Amino acid sequence: MVVALTGSTAVLLMALLAFGAWRLRARWLDKLESDASNQVAYYAERVGRTFAGAALTARLASSYLGRHAPLRREALSRYLEGVALANPELDRIAVQWNSGTAITCTLEDAQVVFTESDEVPSVQPHGTWVEVNQDREAAYSLPLTGANGESQGVLTVWLSLEGLAKELEPIKSEPGRYGLLLSRAGHLVASSGSPVANQLVAIEHESPPNHSLIEATDPIHQNRAWLIFHPVTGTPLEVVIVYSVHEEMAELQRTLTDLSVIGVLGLLVLAGVSWMAAGRLAAPIATLSELVSRAARGEADVGAERSVERHSREVDEMASSFEALVRELRASVSHQERLASELKVAAELQRSLLPRDLPSGVSFALAAQSRPAREVGGDLFDFFWIDEQHLGLLVGDVSGKGIPAALYVGVSGTHLRVIGLSGQSPCETLARVNLRLCQDDDSDMFLTAFYGVFNVVTGELRYALAGHPPPLLVSSNRAEELPECPGMPLGIVTTVEFEERTVHLQPGQVLFAFTDGVTEARNDSGDLYGDERLQAALAQVERPAAAQLVGCLLEEVDRFVDGHTAADDVTVLCLEYRGE
Repeated sequence: MVVALTGSTAVLLMALLAFGAWRLRARWLDKLESDASNQVAYYAERVGRTFAGAALTARLASSYLGRHAPLRREALSRYLEGVALANPELDRIAVQWNSGTAITCTLEDAQVVFTESDEVPSVQPHGTWVEVNQDREAAYSLPLTGANGESQGVLTVWLSLEGLAKELEPIKSEPGRYGLLLSRAGHLVASSGSPVANQLVAIEHESPPNHSLIEATDPIHQNRAWLIFHPVTGTPLEVVIVYSVHEEMAELQRTLTDLSVIGVLGLLVLAGVSWMAAGRLAAPIATLSELVSRAARGEADVGAERSVERHSREVDEMASSFEALVRELRASVSHQERLASELKVAAELQRSLLPRDLPSGVSFALAAQSRPAREVGGDLFDFFWIDEQHLGLLVGDVSGKGIPAALYVGVSGTHLRVIGLSGQSPCETLARVNLRLCQDDDSDMFLTAFYGVFNVVTGELRYALAGHPPPLLVSSNRAEELPECPGMPLGIVTTVEFEERTVHLQPGQVLFAFTDGVTEARNDSGDLYGDERLQAALAQVERPAAAQLVGCLLEEVDRFVDGHTAADDVTVLCLEYRGE
């Protein structure tokens, strides 16, 4: 028995050590890939800042020269000299007037040199960095537009790509690492080492799109290496960082060696301890195992003190720990059941606050649906008669999720209904509700809202927005946004003014209001549903009707997310105008 127990324990320990080593290596690789992704993104941004600064200088210069065009030769030279001295990273600055010759300003050894020619080549398209001079420079051109909107000429700036190597120098401070700068055409631009560019070009073509590590051959040392690529936003360049596998894994190998030594020593100690203690502990442990099984089956009368013989102080401690575990388990189960019951009641209460009976008439039809991402949500919709001809429409989205958001929904929805029933205009209603929320609520939550007043006879809709996406107006094979009207979300600051817009619905048109849970729905790939998909889905309905649009849209969103867990509540409201 002792031999069997010792042998099985040794096998288990070795398996745990092997699993631990595998997990340690996997986590280490994950951390390296995460650090590498952050590092290459940092240096790509660092290089990008140089280009962004040069582009900003070009935009400011083109704006100034366009407004004052054309400048005399002396004034233009003084201005270009000032720009060149203030921005030494620029190789050259050139201005080509439509009505005259071109002048180029070059900074050489802190001295400004001017040259004139009949023409300075500009690059196309304007406002984009383009590789020139066999990838040793990047050029950026902008039109010089006068006050009357007419083109006066072209401004072009050049940036030396070889000078960007200094941005990658800090990478060499870590052993086994260096950085490269490649053009999108695959040419080596700059490096903090001395790699063979052709080999890297072949690797770059196979690089994965998610900027993860790929294994290749180190171009300098000809040994195993990891490479990671990242484009420099707004430029024709990519940053590459090379990691030596040998250098990066040296510390991990030392850790695994230490772990192996500890495992062998542990096996030796385990054999001796197991030989002495197996007989003493086997029976009480078997009894405790039976008690654990009974507890797992839900037997409430499990008591270790009545079932385990007091063979030793260690067994007593195990029994006491087991007793405490059972008590904590019972308390946890009771708490979870109580919490689930409370959430169920809260969800039923929130559903009861939503309108059940949809107003209807000969001239219009309504449909609405709200689906919370959790048991309770932070979206709301409402509609109510203000008088015999006017119907109030409301769609809102509270910041946050769960029970706090649900409570805020109840408070804000009540304010909007009570104030809306007074018959005030949409902008006045939102202003009064905003004041109430700011005065009565101390939480950090806020509410985006669409509120409109619809004349069911004439089809006139007056509406205002509080930081909410504008609704869509859907006709046969067409869906377009209503005009936006500025307005901050409700409940942030008291001094907010809201603007109001008026549109007239034609017979057969449908007003489609929604929360951002529709457009921000994600699938497993992380893609957003988006405004374009929403408008395309609505435009496909040939004869739109309120209930049909709600059902079709929600089915389309469900197909897009394909079972992916919803991160936000989804609410839609449709008003179909049929005319008199």
